[in-house]
Amino acid sequence: MPNHNHHTSTVPTHGFSRGRHHHRPDPRLQSWGKPWENQSWLSLRLQSWGKLLSLTLLLSPFLLFAQPNTPTKIADILATLPATSNQAAERNYAELLATGAVGLGLVCEQVAPSGQAAGVASRYAVSLLTHYAKTATDKALIEKAYLQALGKASDTEVKAYFISNIQLVGTTASVKALSAYFANDALYAPAIAALVTIRTPDVAPALVAALKAAKPAVQNRIIEALGELRARTTIPSILAFASSSDVALQKQALWSLALMGEGSTYSLLLNKAKAVDFKNDPTEAASALVEYLKQLQRPQNIALVSKLASDMLALTLKTEQQHYRLAALKALNWANAELAVKTLNAELNRFDAEYRREVLKVAASSLKKPTVKPLWEAIYSKATADTQGEILAMLAATSKSDPTFVEKRLLPGLSSNNAAVRTVSANAIALTGNKKYATNLLDYLLKATSSEEAQPAQQALLQVVDKDNCKILVDKLGAASPAAQLALIQIIAERRASAYFDNIAALTQSADTTVQNAAYQALSRLSTSAKLSNLLGMLPKTDKEAHLKAIQAAIVPVLDASSVAVVNEAYQSNKNKIIPILAYLEDKGALEKVKTSFEKGTGKEKEAAFAALCNWNNSEAIQTLLKIRQNPDLSAYHSRAFNGMINQLNRSTWNDEQKLAILSESVLGVNSKADQIAVVRAIGRLRGLAALMSANRFIDNPDLSATASRSVMQIALPTADAKPGLTGPAVRSALERARKVLDGPDSQYELIDIDTYLATLPASGTETNQAYELTVDEKKEGFDILFNGKDLDNWVGNKTDYVVDNYTLAIYPTATQNRGNLYTAKEYGDFIFRFEFQLTPGANNGLGIHAPLEGDAAYVGKEIQILDNTAPIYAKLEQYQYHGSVYGVMPAKRDFLKPVGEWNQEEVYVKGNFIRVTLNGTVIVEGDMKEASKSGTLDHKDHPGLNRNTGHIGFLGHGSILKFRNIRIKDLSK
Repeated sequence: MPNHNHHTSTVPTHGFSRGRHHHRPDPRLQSWGKPWENQSWLSLRLQSWGKLLSLTLLLSPFLLFAQPNTPTKIADILATLPATSNQAAERNYAELLATGAVGLGLVCEQVAPSGQAAGVASRYAVSLLTHYAKTATDKALIEKAYLQALGKASDTEVKAYFISNIQLVGTTASVKALSAYFANDALYAPAIAALVTIRTPDVAPALVAALKAAKPAVQNRIIEALGELRARTTIPSILAFASSSDVALQKQALWSLALMGEGSTYSLLLNKAKAVDFKNDPTEAASALVEYLKQLQRPQNIALVSKLASDMLALTLKTEQQHYRLAALKALNWANAELAVKTLNAELNRFDAEYRREVLKVAASSLKKPTVKPLWEAIYSKATADTQGEILAMLAATSKSDPTFVEKRLLPGLSSNNAAVRTVSANAIALTGNKKYATNLLDYLLKATSSEEAQPAQQALLQVVDKDNCKILVDKLGAASPAAQLALIQIIAERRASAYFDNIAALTQSADTTVQNAAYQALSRLSTSAKLSNLLGMLPKTDKEAHLKAIQAAIVPVLDASSVAVVNEAYQSNKNKIIPILAYLEDKGALEKVKTSFEKGTGKEKEAAFAALCNWNNSEAIQTLLKIRQNPDLSAYHSRAFNGMINQLNRSTWNDEQKLAILSESVLGVNSKADQIAVVRAIGRLRGLAALMSANRFIDNPDLSATASRSVMQIALPTADAKPGLTGPAVRSALERARKVLDGPDSQYELIDIDTYLATLPASGTETNQAYELTVDEKKEGFDILFNGKDLDNWVGNKTDYVVDNYTLAIYPTATQNRGNLYTAKEYGDFIFRFEFQLTPGANNGLGIHAPLEGDAAYVGKEIQILDNTAPIYAKLEQYQYHGSVYGVMPAKRDFLKPVGEWNQEEVYVKGNFIRVTLNGTVIVEGDMKEASKSGTLDHKDHPGLNRNTGHIGFLGHGSILKFRNIRIKDLSK
């Protein structure tokens, strides 16, 4: 179809995204998680692994002791892993356990070093055994198998793997075996970690027994383990290291002693911290003392905690020692909160405001004690101005539900001379959410003397005011200061108290600019359909852009079908200011008004019309924006028109075929990389083969390959909302192309997604196309092959978009000036032209005849339509625009195309001015072209090509994807 006379049907879209970034860790590392949570590609390989495992198991030494069917049983179980559900995992576990010690031994024997595929299934099995073991009997059986496997394994990583599993099922039976690895540089750490988890009474003695002779690194880890175990009986063994010349050992010893929290180490730990003057040092002595103080906090140690806290307070008087003082204060408060109040109060002014806030946090932790809160209330009454507000905030945090506290402390606080107290009181009252305090907070707001205080007062009042009690605010509006008016306007707007629209609208005439602006901004939250006339009447009274936008924003939400008449009336006298509103008006004539203003208006009118088109509330403006984007004389508008079109297309309710037709049309002539990416990304939100092939054609473009490959993946793969994936050879080909260029942080998971899906597609799913061979009759009749399925040697023109694809001539349109025309190298007069074609949804192409190489072939030659008649986007075409028609001249019969995606056969017979078009065996056009147009062409346009009887034959692209094959011709002039 000629590019200048496309369909004019309107179309609107559902936004749709199908991201699938499924993060799948390497299944070889899944010894700690539920084993069925990562199966994708692995499950596709387990059958082959099962065969390997069966063979390996048959050779196992365990076979000498196994029941005849145990190896086979184990192989069968392993072949079903990973489990696909919790139920399946439970069943697999029970089956594994039922094979007994021999079967478990066979499983463990198959564990291979990480990275070897043959060992993955057995690791899944071990993970099942470890995580599903319930009874002591089961665990003992599993533990024994693991210990045997640990002893037999020669690979260090495999040994570490079994140690990590013993850690979860181990008992006393494992202590001796694990202790044997203390001298192994690679395995002592996991062995000790396992012992700490096992935690049986014989663990600590085993660790101590190895301590003296071990290497320093091992000693360090053993001492750490003893601290983790809180093994207080081992303190004498650790003490020797507390003064070690090895700093790392000394540090670990101090920390382990601290974790044990024993009174006997009090002096040692305190003296170590004193020796470094409570500073950070390599031994971390001061930090260890803080940990010790924390661990001491048990009921039997109250006196000791008080003493140590007091000692630390006496020794940490420097600014850089604040965090140690805070630790001491917390401990003192824990030991005796009532006695600590005096000390905490004295600390409030010791350092800076930040330190004071931290001290009050310590104090707040004890306020729920009935004897403590009164002490702090007394301190509040006498506190300095700097601290009073912060103390009140602390008290209020635990008293907001106490009405007595509100009445006694907070309401009087609103009138305090201390601004901080006023603010704290207002915020605390607001948190009660009690409307009865609205008047109190309103009075406080009205007395605010600065914006710094008015703002928190406003926020407080907002918490206790809703639209039902906004009247108390409105009553005060007139006499309030500008700062208070501003706050009241914003509260009324926030509560959407539309009953007071007129009161706020009146303030748009305020002499105070800030109040005036706030009133305008509030209109959109207060407007109703009943106030539409008022709002329209406000537009002529201001020319300030911000005020106009505020009024328009208030009008848009209240528009409905009943608004059309009053808006159109206002349009007549105030066009420029009404145009932006038309984008949201339920009026069929609105778009024409705006288009006319854009096409014929100037200056502000033209700009307002264009902005309205870009912001159109439905899909009606998409076609208009597309035409603007394609008009070279409107280049200044191209970028914004394109963005507006894409946004509206994404929002529209059009079907995917309609969207793709627009996107395919819009991509022509797009040169901006950002715009091209936007189109390809939008295509990726669609479904169907046509969308897939459209995205696929951009994969070879370096600037678009990443976006195109992800769009291909999104279109082809099953969706998160259970839409099935696409199938067929073209799908496989596109996905295989996409996987070659995918990169980025998520690409490894995307590749797994693609590979997993490809594995479900038939491996032999390629089309059975082949180079066409003339039939016996065609050879006798003198037909020649025009397309050999291998190259385009007999053709001239656009060989960028037209390509050879699996013995077909395919068009994958890109941004080209001639919109995808490919012509025969020779010219023909009278001929019989036979070919097959495969449409995609919404496809539009044409067969040019008697055409020169320049100009629009539909007019300087003739064009026989090639079109998907069934596409909704073409529902309102003229009769001469449908498939098979001689464009603008002779209409064709319809309903003889095969379903989209199937191959159609067509023959075009031309002799002089006579033409006959046969589609799938049915003649759909027949007659004399000159005779048909003797009274004028159907499209009422000049067709000089009707006077030509020779020229090139060509495929005339209009931005759609489709394919041709088996192209041959008989030259009747010979």
